[in-house]
Amino acid sequence: MSEAVRAYRSLLRAVKTHVSSSTGNPAFQQYISTTLKQRARAGGDPELARDYAFLLNSITEHKDLLLSYNIGIDPEQRQKDQYKKAASRVGLSLPEQFSG
Repeated sequence: MSEAVRAYRSLLRAVKTHVSSSTGNPAFQQYISTTLKQRARAGGDPELARDYAFLLNSITEHKDLLLSYNIGIDPEQRQKDQYKKAASRVGLSLPEQFSG
C-alpha cells in the first residue's frame, strides 16, 4: 500500500509543479485526485500513476534542455544567459560589461 501512496503522491506533485502552477487552474489536479481515489478503492495498480509522473517530469526536462541548447541563439549570447541564470540561482547578478 505504501508503494501506491508514494506513486500517487509523486504524480500529484508532478501535476502541481508542471501543470497547475503554469496554468493557475487546479482543475486537472482535482481530476487526478478524484480519479486516483476511485482507482485506489478498486485496487488499481500504481504503475500508471508512476509512469504518468515520470512522463510529466521528463517532458518538462526535455523542454528545458531544448531551450538551453537552442541552435537559433548565438553561442556567446547563450553562454551569457547561462551565466546569468547560474548567478541568479545563488542570489547574485552579473555586472554589465563595458563595450567601448
